[in-house]
Amino acid sequence: HGPGANAVTLRWNEAWLVDHLHPNGRPSRGEGDIGYEVFWMKEYFARPIANLSTACGLYAELRRRTAARIVVKTETWLTIEDLEGDIMYVFNVVARSYKTGHALAYSETRFLVLPVLVGRPEPKYLGVLRMLSLLLQYVTPIAIILLSCVVLFRCWLLPWWRGVPSRGWDIEMSTSARQWASG
Repeated sequence: HGPGANAVTLRWNEAWLVDHLHPNGRPSRGEGDIGYEVFWMKEYFARPIANLSTACGLYAELRRRTAARIVVKTETWLTIEDLEGDIMYVFNVVARSYKTGHALAYSETRFLVLPVLVGRPEPKYLGVLRMLSLLLQYVTPIAIILLSCVVLFRCWLLPWWRGVPSRGWDIEMSTSARQWASG
C-alpha cells in the first residue's frame, strides 16, 4: 500500500537463522545477524536475464542497472517514494547473514503504482462535469419539491379556496343523514 504520492510500503517476515545449534532455525529478533536489501524494478525491464526470485538473479539485475536497491539493516519494512505512476513494479527482498555472507531471496511481488494528480492542472471538462454533478445533486430535489407545491396548490388548495369541489373527494351525505344532521 502507498502512504503518499507514488509511494509503496513493503513489509516482510523476519528471516530465521539456521546453524548447527538451531537446525530448525530461530528468529534473528533484530540482533543484527541478518540484514535486508530491498530490490525493485519496472516490470517492462522484468524480462530479465536472471531469476528475480533468487539473490543471485537480483544482484545480476542490479549489475545490469535494471534494478534499484536499498539496504535496510534489521528493519522488516520500507517505504519507497517517488516511483513513476501508472507503472507496474517488481519488488523483492534479500536476507543476508552478516556472519556467513549467505543470502536468500523472498518471493517476488508485483505492484501497480497508480498515478497521483497532485499539483497538476485538471482538464477544463472536469470542472463542467463537477458543476453538472452539483446541479443534479442539489437542484433536482429542490425542483421536485417546488413542483409538488405547485401541484398541491393548483389541484387542491386553489379549488378549495374558490369554493369549487375538489374532484370528487368531497363526501356527499345521504338524504336521511342530512335530515338527521339538520334536525
